[in-house]
Amino acid sequence: MTEGAYNAFAPLLIERGYFPLPIAPGSKAPHRYVPNLGKYVLFTAWNERPEPIITPQPGAGIGVRMGAGIVALDYDNEEAALRVSEVMGDTPVNKAGVTAWTAFYRARGPVPSEDFVNEDGELMLQVLSDGKQTVIPPSIHPDSNEPYRWTNGATLYDTPPNELPELPADYRERIMALGYQPGRKRKKDQATQSNGASASSSTVRGPTTFDGPFAEVNDLAMQNMTLWVPALNLPRCRRRPGRGASYEAVPNWRPATKGLPLEKRNLNLKISPKHGIVDFGDGGKGYSPIDLVMASLG
Repeated sequence: MTEGAYNAFAPLLIERGYFPLPIAPGSKAPHRYVPNLGKYVLFTAWNERPEPIITPQPGAGIGVRMGAGIVALDYDNEEAALRVSEVMGDTPVNKAGVTAWTAFYRARGPVPSEDFVNEDGELMLQVLSDGKQTVIPPSIHPDSNEPYRWTNGATLYDTPPNELPELPADYRERIMALGYQPGRKRKKDQATQSNGASASSSTVRGPTTFDGPFAEVNDLAMQNMTLWVPALNLPRCRRRPGRGASYEAVPNWRPATKGLPLEKRNLNLKISPKHGIVDFGDGGKGYSPIDLVMASLG
């Protein structure tokens, strides 16, 4: 078996002030290696253990225990991720797996672990705090067989808890103002309407479509964002975490609402092949790719 992420990176997490957990190969759950058995067994008391495991855990991935002032917002829906992260504020420590991403914060007071769903009972995001853990890079995702990755330039290995951005005290109110409510994910058969048609979510938009003589060009542009969005050189443009190419930047063709210079303005322009091109700082104004090119290049 190879050394594994836990053996290589657990000392760094401990040094930074986090509690690492060994994740069995091919799993997302904490396990510990038992030498006399030659295998991993489920780590049932990981949340009560006073000290991290420091014995070799061959081939294990690595997770981090949440709680004690460390909170993660784990997004199960890209639309929710874009909307919630917009009102919650950026954090430099984000990790991504197969879908969506996980953002890390610190909290001053107690934060309960809970799920938030939309009106159809579809899981939108999870607040991971006491009693929860999350798998972090460079562990291998069991579904994709690809490593998890850090996406915003910083990691838990170089960011101690006191340098994480603070979770807003009214984070629950901000989430619920977007139409998401605390609750459990509804089973598929419960999400079907009585007439047999699938229930539709009011918070999830379908793929962006365009009309007019340039519809084909706009549709192709939305499907191939890596070929043209970076070339616009939008101020502070960066690729967002998650599956597929999506971006955020400063819409520099309009004045700042608060008179801030470009380097301090929010990244209100979101560019996503699934959810369209929207300037959230201008009342949610939408753009087609051609509109965006014309606006950004004057």
